Amino acid sequence: MKNTIEACVEFDFKGQHHALCIDIDLDHVMETAGALPPMHTLIAHRHRVDTYSYEYEMLQAEDIQIRRATGTVKDFIQGGRLDVAAFENHWRESKALTALRDIARRTVGIDALDQQPALLAALLAAYQLGEAAGQRR
Repeated sequence: MKNTIEACVEFDFKGQHHALCIDIDLDHVMETAGALPPMHTLIAHRHRVDTYSYEYEMLQAEDIQIRRATGTVKDFIQGGRLDVAAFENHWRESKALTALRDIARRTVGIDALDQQPALLAALLAAYQLGEAAGQRR
């Protein structure tokens, strides 16, 4: 199931109440950017709020509320707030595990990598080592 959310922010500006919401496909954002950008900025851009304006400052002063969610992202929402760091870590780990399961299936014929904890740990350590080496470049 896809990870999606509806992110909303409500604020008052120049005597008017604004309730701005956007739907975000978190899987798509993570695939393209590698991390979630600031939600306030996404909402501002989608609703044509200048990010160098007082209106944007008022928008930023309010918390983002998550109203709807699908997928595993639901596990990272508490009281309408998304734990972005925890979701990003989980998303990356899930993606790595999917790749590692595929590698184990193709190279050594293991269909149930979770039943081979030592091999899973070794593959995950090698994957993390490769990731760390790539970040140092």
